[in-house]
Amino acid sequence: MRGMAVLLAMILGGVCLPPVARGGPAAPDDLRCEGLVDPLGIDRAEPRLCWTIPPGEQGLAQTAYQILVADSPAGLAAGRGNLWDSGKVESDRSQWVAYAGQPLAKGSRSWWKVRVWDQTGVPSPWSASAWFTVGPLSASDFRGEWIGAGWMKNNEGPLPWLRKTIELEEAPVAATAYVCALGYYELYVNGRKLGDDVLSPAVSDYGKRGLYRAHDLSGRLVKGRNCIGLWLGRGWSTGTLKKAGGGGPMVKAELSLAFDGSAPLAIATDTTWKARPSHITPLGRGTSGSYGGELVEAEKEIADWSAADYDDSGWQPATVHHPPTPIIAAQMMEPNRLLDEVHLAAVRPIGGGFVLDMGRNYTGWFELALPDDIARGTKIEIEFADKQFANGGFQTYGQRSVYVARGGGGERFRNRFNYAAFRYAIVKGLPRAPRPDEVKGRLITTGYESGSTFSCDNQLLNEIHGMICWTYKCSRVSNRLLAIEGY
Repeated sequence: MRGMAVLLAMILGGVCLPPVARGGPAAPDDLRCEGLVDPLGIDRAEPRLCWTIPPGEQGLAQTAYQILVADSPAGLAAGRGNLWDSGKVESDRSQWVAYAGQPLAKGSRSWWKVRVWDQTGVPSPWSASAWFTVGPLSASDFRGEWIGAGWMKNNEGPLPWLRKTIELEEAPVAATAYVCALGYYELYVNGRKLGDDVLSPAVSDYGKRGLYRAHDLSGRLVKGRNCIGLWLGRGWSTGTLKKAGGGGPMVKAELSLAFDGSAPLAIATDTTWKARPSHITPLGRGTSGSYGGELVEAEKEIADWSAADYDDSGWQPATVHHPPTPIIAAQMMEPNRLLDEVHLAAVRPIGGGFVLDMGRNYTGWFELALPDDIARGTKIEIEFADKQFANGGFQTYGQRSVYVARGGGGERFRNRFNYAAFRYAIVKGLPRAPRPDEVKGRLITTGYESGSTFSCDNQLLNEIHGMICWTYKCSRVSNRLLAIEGY
């Protein structure tokens, strides 16, 4: 009551409370170019930039922005936007703001930052810097020929290894590879696979468009002899691959090397690359009812096939193909990644083998360590099912793989250029039931970041939300929405 009286006296007496001190808006964050964080190899001459404003006091709103883009981090740090200084732009727009500066060329790297003004005209600090690089802007901007295997007919046969050795007088200070495959690919440098992505590139209609990804090879190439390796997979659908021809998967790739004080070097795919069948052959047609999998003949594996000192004198020249693909575009989305692990829930015998219950349906890879005493030539057959019927049968859609052991111990099956949607793995050919530590599943999904989270005090609702998120992740491979039953 006394407080009320004091407040009333202050109002009647004309006493004013001191203004509440306030600061300006916080620096923008979550900077993105074409929706991606620091993308490598975009294909837009006028890329679009995005940012967010951290939460602030009530009524906070952007009324203007300024963007600086520079060709070096030092120039940007000094406040010089030598590629583009937007000046103060009166706008509340913070998403998909088009670059409007100096022309950007293939291979260029740009650094950028942004600041904003709030509803009272107070500017924020500058954001932290972000960057992007530009790749080939069109098919005509992409060097190289389409190469692949000469032994695949009707898209059937062993998957190809491709390799190219190069001699360098010095190690490059920067190196980038642009790879466009019709089918899947893995890129290797001096015997090591680059990146943690799998089943790349994303899905496209090969009769209309091929997607390329850019890879940073800096620090991977050395003075002297080097090897670039490409392992090709048939892709997600033979129906789509058929539009590129019947000669199997193919690839167009270009390497751009920069040196300190000497001329740059470009290396592209052509007939100087060498080819050899790998130890993996696709099974099935890759279509509904015959999704198939992979035949892995372990004895034919060459562990160091992409090493610089490997003798490839017995390999044949790569075959040049001529697909009708008119457009080559950058993959402007996150790649597929191996995420959650799925563990064995139960094992039970079945005629001639074992049913391995993974406990839940998922889309991805299945890994099985074989007993060390497995004999050479032993054939392990695996079927994948998402449902078991009341009569004991399984719904497999023709998902199956076969592993032929080399013997000697230390063997392990894992998918490589395909995936399965399943809960049950029906394994035949093993001398005993697998142990829990010998079995593992890995979810494969497009590597999006979560946009939000949800939780509440109702456990049922939390479980429903978790189920929805899991189903979505299982149905998103290469940004393609899959039709899934039983999830």
